[in-house]
Amino acid sequence: MLDSFTDYFFIFEPTNIYWGLIIFGVLLLIILTLILVLFGIPPGIFLIFITLLIIGFCTSFNRISYLDLFVIFIISLIVEILEFFLGGILSKKFGGNTKSSIASIIGGIAGGIILGFFIPIIGGIIGVFGGAFAASYFTAKKTGMNHEEAMQASWGSIIGNLLSKWIKAIIIIFMGFYILYLYWGWTL
Repeated sequence: MLDSFTDYFFIFEPTNIYWGLIIFGVLLLIILTLILVLFGIPPGIFLIFITLLIIGFCTSFNRISYLDLFVIFIISLIVEILEFFLGGILSKKFGGNTKSSIASIIGGIAGGIILGFFIPIIGGIIGVFGGAFAASYFTAKKTGMNHEEAMQASWGSIIGNLLSKWIKAIIIIFMGFYILYLYWGWTL
């Protein structure tokens, strides 16, 4: 038998509202982080680490351990490093030389910063891909490759940058689920 109004609408119970807000907040964090990463806007993947750090300070690190923070930070750092180098690695795999691989990495970083500054949001992502492509192409041409070889090396850098964005997106989703897992272990 239903005894109260909350029996009809169980979502209004305090504990369910609390959990609902947590789940909504984590999903919003995942979506915001994905948008930042795909558009190349800082802090990107480190937003999850920053959020966990704030939660840790607010709870005197009773609910989030230092190990959790350390693991999230290391994963974020590895993914950021992987993003910078994957374009250069695939540029080399697609026939580029060492100079065009290094130029791809530097061009991606410079293009993202420059276009991201002048054209907020979309400029960062165009700059990363365009800078990596152009730097790889012109360096490959300068080192004696013909047009087809230089284009193939440049496409390798684009594929590497796209692959790194996908890897980052997948890691962000898993980090979000990890945060939910941490919350589910909390007592209310």
